[in-house]
Amino acid sequence: MRDRRAAKGELAGMLDDFQRRMRAVGAVAQQRAQITATATTTDETITVTVNADGQVIDTRFSGDFRAMTPEQLGAAVTAVAQAAAADAARQLQNLLAPIADERARQPKLSDLVAGMPDLQAATPPIPPARMTLADNETDGSEPVAGARSEVAAVPDEAPPQWHFDAAEEAADGAESEVSDRGWG
Repeated sequence: MRDRRAAKGELAGMLDDFQRRMRAVGAVAQQRAQITATATTTDETITVTVNADGQVIDTRFSGDFRAMTPEQLGAAVTAVAQAAAADAARQLQNLLAPIADERARQPKLSDLVAGMPDLQAATPPIPPARMTLADNETDGSEPVAGARSEVAAVPDEAPPQWHFDAAEEAADGAESEVSDRGWG
């Protein structure tokens, strides 16, 4: 009878611990949803904000960005977007670190059940995504057959428009703010 009571107590403790961990994971998920990171060029002409997934959620142009060549503009937007994404990734890693540390302290299935494989050791590492087109162009790899990317228009909606907060051509050379927020 004592062993049964002890087992029930141990199981109740494990369930309480599991529920505590799930609440912690839920809280972290809420915090993750709020992560953003912003990067700006040194001359402050381009600012990009990304979310926790590194997806661009806002892009702003100001100052004399029109003086840049298309290549310079593209390179600058790419650089600040990558810097913002790296910052968001760092924030996310810091947020998830306590959960990862706690998970690392937990016993593996192979530690609990004799003969079970160590699933974590059997999982192949995921290589980092490439950060430039040059990597793809120089490594000899071919595009995945049939892969393509499309953006479908939503029926009955106007396409996205650039919004200029100041006159596009100001006679006095005032800066214009350009944002991709909003529609029409």
